[in-house]
Amino acid sequence: MHPPHCILNDSFLVLLNGVVDIEEGSDHFPVIAITVDNLENACKDLEENGIKTIKGIQEDESSRWTLCKDPGNNLVELCVWK
Repeated sequence: MHPPHCILNDSFLVLLNGVVDIEEGSDHFPVIAITVDNLENACKDLEENGIKTIKGIQEDESSRWTLCKDPGNNLVELCVWK
């Protein structure tokens, strides 16, 4: 698990190692990740508002997440820590 690097109230910033792919339309690295309480409900809310997730819900040993695009075509991650 990647520990938070900065905590502010109920939010935190996590810096991950990786290479940012800044090509327009990139589906490789999100510009922002937002934690949610319930990932399934968040996905349902997105779909009800016409926002499609990319690749559905994914999971590793420390978190579950999904990806979507914002109106500016930026990749956004919604995640839940285990």
